[in-house]
Amino acid sequence: GEFLQELTTDPPALIVAQPDSSAGLPFFGLGEDNICASCDPEQQQKMLEFKSYVESNYELTTSIWDWYVYERVH
Repeated sequence: GEFLQELTTDPPALIVAQPDSSAGLPFFGLGEDNICASCDPEQQQKMLEFKSYVESNYELTTSIWDWYVYERVH
């Protein structure tokens, strides 16, 4: 909740994500069933909220190697 609140208060111009994170971070660009398969239900719900926020406010503009760059549109 705090993370999304900070994003809405001061949204970054770009969000950069890596589908296969070397740090093991879940990727919000996956479908609902796969977004965070190893997460508990609460964590999975938070990931879905983040996914919804990104989809509503950002657009995938480019990819650089295995990094995806989302640019704020709203």
